[in-house]
Formats: sequence, structure tokens, C-alpha cells
Amino acid sequence: MTSTGVDQPRHRTLLYFTAAASEAPWPAAELATCLAPTGGWYTDFHTATDTFVVFADKVSATHGVRPKAVAIPESRTLPRSP
Repeated sequence: MTSTGVDQPRHRTLLYFTAAASEAPWPAAELATCLAPTGGWYTDFHTATDTFVVFADKVSATHGVRPKAVAIPESRTLPRSP
């Protein structure tokens, strides 16, 4: 991918945070209120046993299942900022 879509910013945002595993549903719910409903935006994060995938106004959580890593071909990634 060599250009961004109309609904996509030119740069990505990366957030690092830590929380107790028992509190993981709270940041998931908060993030769901912040993501734009257009453009296909989502985020995900993991505890030792749970995976949370967050879209605008929707949280999907799985327990005990960790997704396998998927390699994204270079042709499908956004250009990096200098």
C-alpha cells in the first residue's frame, strides 16, 4: 500500500500501557468509545490468557485463545515515517 485512504491519517499511533489483567475490560471499553467508526480502525491487546479486539463501540474478548502471528507482506504495509 503506497497511500492512505480518505479516512486514514498519514501516521499511526502506538500506545503502550499496563494494567492488571483483572482490569483489562475497562481499557477495552474506553478504547471502543474513542475509535472512529469509519476507516476500519481497530486495536487489540492481550493479557496472559485473554485477547481483546476493539472496534468503534464493540469489544470482542476471547479467553484462553491466543491468535497466531500473521506476517503482513511489505506490499500491504503503510510507508514508514522518516
